Amino acid sequence: QITLRWPGQLCTDQRNFIPTPWWNTSWHIDGFPDENNSVPKNTIQNFTGLVGIALSDSSADLSGNFVVFPRSHHILEKYFQDHGFEAVKQGLEKIEKIHLPPAQMVHLKPGDAVIAHYMLAHTIAPNTSPNIRYQTYYRPNVRTESFSPDSMLNIWKDWDGMASVVLHETKAIPQNTTPLSPFYAGIQERWIVNLIFLDGK
Repeated sequence: QITLRWPGQLCTDQRNFIPTPWWNTSWHIDGFPDENNSVPKNTIQNFTGLVGIALSDSSADLSGNFVVFPRSHHILEKYFQDHGFEAVKQGLEKIEKIHLPPAQMVHLKPGDAVIAHYMLAHTIAPNTSPNIRYQTYYRPNVRTESFSPDSMLNIWKDWDGMASVVLHETKAIPQNTTPLSPFYAGIQERWIVNLIFLDGK
């Protein structure tokens, strides 16, 4: 999938590029039925991870950035453990009100890649720049079935080795460390060249 975000997109004023007031509170995870996609009602089509590769510069705020809600994958895991999936098979708008951490824009240069857990809530920032933002997305899935509820009830089930790594790194983080880091805490921000891992434990 190649996505374009035009100058002025998600802005209320197309002359002065004033961002919409709700852009940083509206979020989604992929694979739920919505009027803007082809996912059938009463189904969920989850996958393992979301991989985005920047084809243009979005290193400044409000340039059509990929936006994440750190730790939201843990919050949504707990939500689905408690409430199940039946209501949200009609769409994420059926989800009960939940509070997520503040939205955080991801800054990317052309060629940078971002890997996000499937359950990480995300959105797109308004583009107040004069340039079109180009980005391509891939959705790898280690499962063959279209809906794997156990992967949403245990978010590291399909990420071999991650459970022990997350536990180890979490223990190493000082208690006063902010949980809003867009990269994998305890590992350098660019732990592979031009690669950012979005966990934000």
